[in-house]
Amino acid sequence: MKRISLIALSFLMIGGALAMASGTKESSSASSKPKSVTITFLNSKAEITAQLQDLLTMFSKDNPSITVNLTTAGSGVNPFQKLTTMYASGNGPAVAMLDPSDLPKLAPKLADLSGQKWVSDAVPGSLALAKDNGKLIGFPFTIEGYGLIYN
Repeated sequence: MKRISLIALSFLMIGGALAMASGTKESSSASSKPKSVTITFLNSKAEITAQLQDLLTMFSKDNPSITVNLTTAGSGVNPFQKLTTMYASGNGPAVAMLDPSDLPKLAPKLADLSGQKWVSDAVPGSLALAKDNGKLIGFPFTIEGYGLIYN
């Protein structure tokens, strides 16, 4: 059940990112072909790479003009550091999975998502950590549990 939920939530995240990509199609005349678009997705969870890759394979069959390159921050690699390295090299991803605490540090580079249709569907309070100066710069797509073990 967890795996199915994670895949479904990942699909929603990728779908939302793709919906935000501008210029994916030329004018809508009968003879126009979709414009090719390449999107880079930074995955911060190495343990779900295989499932994301399967999802992207299914997505590319339905959307042949959209290529999604999956980049995974390996186990033990800080996703924020990986992202800043990608930005520094001029290859920043279009979509990145990050901890909410990293969002304010990247606010100038992130798109304002406030006008997206899905915002009205968000559970009250779930977007609070994804806002910076009134600008919605991220969206939740999963919930993780943390446990404390003590002796």
